[in-house]
Amino acid sequence: LLPEKVLELKDKQREKLFKDIKSFIAIEQNVDVAAFALNYIGAVPENINYLIETTDKLRQKNPDARYSEIWYESMDSYRKQVLDKVENGLKVGVKAPDFESVTIKGDTLKLKNLLGNYVLLDFWASWCQPCRKENPNLVAAYNEFSKRKFTIVSISLDSKLEQLQKGIKVDQLNWPYHISDFQKWRSPLVKQYEVKAIPLNYL
Repeated sequence: LLPEKVLELKDKQREKLFKDIKSFIAIEQNVDVAAFALNYIGAVPENINYLIETTDKLRQKNPDARYSEIWYESMDSYRKQVLDKVENGLKVGVKAPDFESVTIKGDTLKLKNLLGNYVLLDFWASWCQPCRKENPNLVAAYNEFSKRKFTIVSISLDSKLEQLQKGIKVDQLNWPYHISDFQKWRSPLVKQYEVKAIPLNYL
């Protein structure tokens, strides 16, 4: 199997596992057992809301349950902080912060130089499977609208040029603007655009 196929298979297995665990928790009468099962969900951004809501429900059902209390204290200690982080990106209507960067071909790109075009800023990475699943939609949009002053600027959170180039080639991301400083989440653009999770895009 190609590495992309292996990652896709792992994602599908993980999604099925999460679905099965959530179904189990929904019907399990023993609050301790249900709360213990939450350990297998994982406190990743896309699961935070579910974890908080489920933990609250379990604690209400039995405040004395050991694992329910552990989860409640864990969620409560950084509840507001985590929920703030789940809110990903700048607010709708905010002017896009200007930036200057270098494309992977060595050309200088200034966002302000694209004024007069419809520009989709897409934050992604070749290692991000949800991003890879979204790429066909971006390709379709570019193929349909590129002759109508529409373009895409892909901002990658990759760490290696070779992996990024392979992802671009495999997914046929044929627009000219691909940038990355190969700092992943430490990239200044991540902070500037308040990126908490990918894929994320702005039009």
